[in-house]
Amino acid sequence: MKPSPVHCIGRSALMILAILFAGPMQAQAGPPSFDCGNANADDEIAICSSTELSELDNLMDAGFQFLRLRYGKTQANQVARPLLRLRQACGADADCIMKRQVDAIKTYQQLGAPIRLPDWVSASAPADNAADGMPTIVGACATSTIDMIGGRLQGDDNFESGTYVGFANGGGQTSYDKVWGIIRSKIGDPVKICLISIPKSCPPADERGKVYATTNLRTGESWELSDSQHECGGA
Repeated sequence: MKPSPVHCIGRSALMILAILFAGPMQAQAGPPSFDCGNANADDEIAICSSTELSELDNLMDAGFQFLRLRYGKTQANQVARPLLRLRQACGADADCIMKRQVDAIKTYQQLGAPIRLPDWVSASAPADNAADGMPTIVGACATSTIDMIGGRLQGDDNFESGTYVGFANGGGQTSYDKVWGIIRSKIGDPVKICLISIPKSCPPADERGKVYATTNLRTGESWELSDSQHECGGA
């Protein structure tokens, strides 16, 4: 028997249709967006074992699918990959996974995805570790605005020396390359900044080399860069 059109549409596609035509949506209980039969990573196994984490996973997937339709697959992946890596870094820690899922969903919401966190999240989800300044713990995120865009070296208006972006919370990122996501940004753009790695075995008081994943919440573009031109202990 020929399958009906509904059965030809995957769960992700159905989520997209719900987002586009039904307004703000809240995920229903059920399996996550991926096949638990093929789950082998610690975070995936933990999600498959929890109805709450599965529900949040479906909202993350719906947010990603919305960005894919709005900005294209490449730009959606630029946003999603750092968020996924932060979740994967939690391993099997369910509280950590939930925190990262909630943070990712909020990022998608800020980028326009009409998705809504379940009512139970405010009571059950661990508090995030965001700070007024730049995040200091791997996995933590903060929001700020861009207050400076320029070349890596002063006076370089054409970005020939690389790219620098500064934030109102006192942080910044730099690269020896032209980073088009930064160059296309504007002063005052809202950004979300997540710390994804801290260098090890650094000299005392040398805190350079932290790597942050930043998403421009106006354009949807993301980049991953260090806070310094050199690793700690360098020149």
